[in-house]
Order: sequence, then C-alpha cells, then structure tokens
Amino acid sequence: MRNRRIVVLTLAFGVAVAACGGGGDDAAPAEPVDVAALDLSADAAAGLATYQAKCQTCHARDLTGGAGPALGPGSAAAGTALDDLRSTIVTGGNGMPAWGGLLSDTEIDEILAFLAAAQGR
Repeated sequence: MRNRRIVVLTLAFGVAVAACGGGGDDAAPAEPVDVAALDLSADAAAGLATYQAKCQTCHARDLTGGAGPALGPGSAAAGTALDDLRSTIVTGGNGMPAWGGLLSDTEIDEILAFLAAAQGR
C-alpha cells in the first residue's frame, strides 16, 4: 500500500511538472523577487495571492522559474508586452496549460498587475 502511494505521488508530481512546461529554459536568468518587500496596489496584491495559489508551483515563489520559465526582472517575460503575457495565460502554449477557463478576466488582470509591479514596470 505504501509503495502504491509513492508511485501515485511521483506520477502526480511528474504530471504537474509537465503541465507547467517541463523546464524553464529562459535565455536570461531572472533576478529573484522578494515579494514581501513589494509595495503593491490592491489589484497587484490580489494578483500576488492568485499567483501564489496557481502559478508559483511552476514559476517559483521569487519568480525565478523552475518547471516553468522565469517571470521576474531580467527574464524574457519581463521584456514581453503584457497583452502577450495575457494571451499566454489564457491560451497556454509551449508546455503551459491554458488558464482562460480557470481564471476570471479580473484574476488575470490582477496577476498581470502583480507581474508588472514585480518586474519594475
């Protein structure tokens, strides 16, 4: 029974990693972000909460990436237009699952507000 649980947990972790892109091959390393030190607007603070609940498993608490690409300052995402980031969140691509049916437009706007603040935009 114990071995079966280990196998199931291992498979579940592998599926989660694969769903997030399987490897953040960002060309430029991102600077880690101390999210606790950010002065966030109400929208960006709400976006941080959603990011922590839905995104940080793949993109890391400090936005440096992991299973998914980095999103912090110095990353390719920091140089990407927010409309393009929105499109990626909504439709997915390159290993990222589509979140358009799972997150509301408001939640996506709030995540983008958080990312913009964390990236220094």
